[in-house]
Amino acid sequence: MNTARIQKAQELLETTSLSFKAIVWQVGYQGSLSFNKIFTKTIGLTATEYQKRFKS
Repeated sequence: MNTARIQKAQELLETTSLSFKAIVWQVGYQGSLSFNKIFTKTIGLTATEYQKRFKS
């Protein structure tokens, strides 16, 4: 389940200008701290670092 939500978050980080908070809510997390821990553990970058590196 977390994998699908993280993949959706990656897609949104790359392709939209939604705020970080909006993305967290849209992929089903209640708070940004728990999301960022899981995202960083899974991807190896924080969501902000990921967005800076891969946003098109």
